[in-house]
This record gives sequence, structure tokens and C-alpha cells, in this order.
Amino acid sequence: MKDINIIITEGNNVIKKIFKPAIVPSEMEIVRLKKDLFKKESNEIKVFVEERK
Repeated sequence: MKDINIIITEGNNVIKKIFKPAIVPSEMEIVRLKKDLFKKESNEIKVFVEERK
């Protein structure tokens, strides 16, 4: 995959958006986040990718 954004959300809020020029689906990506980005009581955290337009 080329020109993608990795997006991390908590509920309806985007916590972090990371651009990657290329990723390989069969390889794992590691993303480090500071714990103060998250609320103490999170309902749902999602990680997904989307093509950059």
C-alpha cells in the first residue's frame, strides 16, 4: 500500500494521524503513543488505515 494514513481514534476523536509513504500488509507496523493522549476511561480505541488523497 502506498501513501496511506494510519489513524488512531478514541470514540469519535482522532488521537493521532500518521502518514506512511508505503507499508507492506504482511509486515507489522509499530506506533508508539504517549499515554496522556488517552482519557483515563476509554470506551473504544480503533486503529485503521486509509488512502491519502
